[in-house]
Amino acid sequence: MNFEKVLTSIASSISKSLLQKNDLSESEEKLLAEAFAIQLLVEKKPKLIEDLIKIAKDDNPEAQITTEFEASAYENFLRNAFHDNFIYRRAESICDRLEGTLDNLYQAFFIDLWNSSTKDDNTVDKYCNTHDPYFNEVAYFWKFSIEIQESFPDISIFFDCVITYFDFVKNSSKPQYCRDLIATKITRNALSEEQQIVLLDNLAEFLFKNDDERLVKIYLEIIDLRNSISPIDDDPAHDIGFWTIEKIRERSQGHTTILEKIKYLEHSKLEYKRQSDELEYDIGISEEIDIEIDYYKNVLHGIEKYELKKVFSNEIYSILSIEGYNQIIGFIDLNIKGLEKHSTLNKALDEERIRDYCIPALNSVSPYHSVSGETFNKEGKADLIVQDANNGIVFIAEFKLWKGVSYLIEGVEQLFERYVTWRDQKAALVIINKDNKGFTRLIDEGIQALKGHSLFISFNYQRSETSYSFKFRHSQDEQREVWLEVMFFNFVN
Repeated sequence: MNFEKVLTSIASSISKSLLQKNDLSESEEKLLAEAFAIQLLVEKKPKLIEDLIKIAKDDNPEAQITTEFEASAYENFLRNAFHDNFIYRRAESICDRLEGTLDNLYQAFFIDLWNSSTKDDNTVDKYCNTHDPYFNEVAYFWKFSIEIQESFPDISIFFDCVITYFDFVKNSSKPQYCRDLIATKITRNALSEEQQIVLLDNLAEFLFKNDDERLVKIYLEIIDLRNSISPIDDDPAHDIGFWTIEKIRERSQGHTTILEKIKYLEHSKLEYKRQSDELEYDIGISEEIDIEIDYYKNVLHGIEKYELKKVFSNEIYSILSIEGYNQIIGFIDLNIKGLEKHSTLNKALDEERIRDYCIPALNSVSPYHSVSGETFNKEGKADLIVQDANNGIVFIAEFKLWKGVSYLIEGVEQLFERYVTWRDQKAALVIINKDNKGFTRLIDEGIQALKGHSLFISFNYQRSETSYSFKFRHSQDEQREVWLEVMFFNFVN
C-alpha cells in the first residue's frame, strides 16, 4: 500500500470535511492545520527532496545519491515532522492493516466519502476533485474535450458513466462484472452508438495508461465491448491523422485561460509521443506544439512582467473606465505582437484564429469578467466581447484582414451598425496585414480614412507605433461618444 497516497488522501478528506463547518473547535483547527501542512509538503516534494540532497551533500560530499536514498530521506523527513500527529498515525495504521483484498475497503471508504461530500454538487467540477489524483487530471481534460462536448450536450451524462471506474477498482478481480456495470450505465442513459464509442474509447485509454495492474483484464473487457459496437480502425495513418496542429488547436478551444492552454498542450505532446512511439511513426508534431507552448508562455510572462492585471481585474461594474479600457487594449497588443514574432505559427492564421489567441490571455486576468468570440450582440456575432459578472458587455472588438481602405471603413460600419448598442462605449478594430508590403504607408492611409469618417469626432493620441485612439459619435445618438482603438499588426513574413 502506498503510504504517501494514504496520507494525502486522509489529509485531503479531513480538510474538505472541516472546511464545510462554520465554527471549528480548537482541536479541529489544529487538525485542519495539520492536514494543510501535509498537503503542502507533499505538493512541494520535488523541492523538498532537492533540499534534503543538498543537506546530505553538505554533510558528506562523497555521499551517493540514489533513488532509494531520496525515498528514504523523504520518508524520514515526513516521519520526523508528523510522527506525533493524528493523521500520520492514522495513515500508518491503515497501511499496516491493508493487505491484498483489504485495499478494496480503503478504496470503497474514500469513494463513499467523495460521494457524500459531493451529493449536493451538480457540476462536473466535482469529478476533478476525487481521492484519485490521476483520475482528477484526466477528468480535467475530459471536461474540456471538444469531442466529448459534441457527443454529449449534457456532459454530466458522460461523467455519470465514466465514474464507474471507481467501481472497477473496488471489483478489480471480477472483469466480467465490471463490463456489465458499464453496459448497465450505457443502457440506463440510453446512449447512442456514437456516444457509446466516445465513452468506451476514452475509458479504455484511461485504463490502458493506469498504473494499477489489476485493471488490465477490465481494460480488455472494455475494448471487447467497444469492438462489439464498431471495430477499432487499426490503420496507423488513421491514428496519426488525429495529430495535426490544426486539430490540436481545435480541441484546445474549450480551455479558456493561458495556463489551461499550456497544460493541455503539454499533455497533448506527451500523449502524441506515447502514440508515435507505439506506432514507430513520427510526423514531427512535438516541435509544432513546442512553438505553441512557447508563444503562450511568452504572453504569460509579459502579463506578469508589466502587471497588467491590476486595473481590469478589480472592475466589477458594467461601465468600463478608461484605465480598464487601456488595460484590455494592452492585453490585445501584447498578445498579437507575440504572434507577429512567430512566423511559423501565424502564417496559416486568419482573423478568426488570431482572435482566438487573444481570448485566453484576457480570460487569464479577471475573475469578474469573461471573454468570448463570435458572441451575439445587437444584430450579429461580434468577433470578441468582454462581459462582466452580470453579463453586461463592457468591450467589443472586431478583427479584419487588410484589404484596402474601403474594407477598413466597412469594418468600422460593421462594428457601429451591427454590434455596438447604445450602452457600448468602448471598442476596438484590429487590422491584420498579411499580404501587403509598405506597412507604414498602409497605416497612414488607414488613419486618414478614419479621420474622414462621418462619425469621427477627434483623434485622441497614438498609443504605440501601430495603435491609435479615436473618439467617434455613437451611430444611434449624436450626443453619445464611443472610444475606438484602431490597431494595426504586420504578419508579412
